[in-house]
Amino acid sequence: MIDNVTDRVKVVAAAFQSWIRDSSSGLSEAKARTVSEGFFPDHDANYSIQCFGRQVTESSLMSWIEEQLSGLPAIIPQKILCLHAGNLPMVGLQDVIACLVLGHKYYGKISRKDPYLIPSFLSYFKRQNPDAPVVWSTNLDDYRQLGADAVLFSGSEDAVPEVRKTLEQDRMVKSDTSYLIRTAHFSIAYLDKDDPAYLKALSDAVVRYEGKGCRSVAIIVSPLSLRSQQCHLTDYFEAFWTANPEIVNQNPKLRYRMAYNKAIDRSQAMLDKFLIEESDPDLEENVIYWQQGGPELVRELSDRFREQVQNIYITGSHVSIPGFEDTSDRIDFLNRAQCPKISWKPDGIDVLKWLANLSTGNPP
Repeated sequence: MIDNVTDRVKVVAAAFQSWIRDSSSGLSEAKARTVSEGFFPDHDANYSIQCFGRQVTESSLMSWIEEQLSGLPAIIPQKILCLHAGNLPMVGLQDVIACLVLGHKYYGKISRKDPYLIPSFLSYFKRQNPDAPVVWSTNLDDYRQLGADAVLFSGSEDAVPEVRKTLEQDRMVKSDTSYLIRTAHFSIAYLDKDDPAYLKALSDAVVRYEGKGCRSVAIIVSPLSLRSQQCHLTDYFEAFWTANPEIVNQNPKLRYRMAYNKAIDRSQAMLDKFLIEESDPDLEENVIYWQQGGPELVRELSDRFREQVQNIYITGSHVSIPGFEDTSDRIDFLNRAQCPKISWKPDGIDVLKWLANLSTGNPP
């Protein structure tokens, strides 16, 4: 089966790298519109493009294929409806790449919050591969009567019932359609010491993409107190915003929360639109929770918030989190928080293997 996808891997990787490097690919125009129309700041768009440029390579895709598909029989192409989120630039590209290398028929519902970047690549890919089974639109109605074999969806748990209702009413799916629904929305970091490299990585993990990604850190566990690290954190966060300037709209509620914290003598640090406080997490928007403790507290918090937690970040292989010694599905290094490998597993599920199993007698 691996032999059957090798050629597609080469085609997809070459097309993606060419899309990034070819001045006439349409990427520059797509990025310019993304920034000028206020979807994402220039630095976030650049960061995402550069990150995927490092990850979508022939060698990384082949490693992914060899790790997940060894021993599987030939894949029968299926109709895959991908409902892409728009909270980050090019979020959902992993799903696109997985469909392309497996030879599935890709139908993409592009988010109106990120309408240019992924379509730019798809247009370029389609020009180079006219027969590729690739369709995309920002209008879900275009997929009425599609009868998709599988649906990939990332978003809020609250939206899932309404999404499924719409898909079923308009016959975009069948009675036996498989669903891969991913709903995790924040990550936890364990900071074992105040090494400058770790603090820099932590600041990026918290504030990159304005903290809106499921890989973005919302809870920090450390044997160190917030009070002891407040000045260091301020320096690194301010350095990030100096290098990546943006207009910050602070949540007015944070001022009241900050006043309350001060009244009860709770350790805190206001960093532009983010408030870091040493408290029990209640998952308020733009509040980062610092919990003083060891690796066992990370496990406790992960058990507490369960499906809401996307990843647990550690500073290096010297750190061990109880209960996660035998799996790396949810463990990653802090310096990769916002730029994961193309083979990373959202919600602990490998999308490539999930899609491969659709037509092999082992449905997901």
